[in-house]
Amino acid sequence: MKVIYLDLATGRVASETGISVFDLMENNWSCDCNRGSVFEGYEKPQKNICAGAERFIVIDVEVEAELGFDGYTKDEILREANSDYYYKLKNFNNNKNGNGEFCE
Repeated sequence: MKVIYLDLATGRVASETGISVFDLMENNWSCDCNRGSVFEGYEKPQKNICAGAERFIVIDVEVEAELGFDGYTKDEILREANSDYYYKLKNFNNNKNGNGEFCE
């Protein structure tokens, strides 16, 4: 599956391929530790310390024939992949000015 991420801190978009539904929803790609690795310049936290679910949300997924969606719909995958990011998503629009640009 191809996964497209949005960096809530910078507004940049990046993608990664070959991720399974399980990994995205419940395993290594379910938090910022691995999601951040697809963004140039992101510094991963120290070994054995989770970065949590603060910065990198899934904005789209595309099927790759060899992996598929494992019986889930696209909406179900997006909802579950971002479920730990609820607070950040709820307040996402409050972090942008009227021009759609990100504010500090």
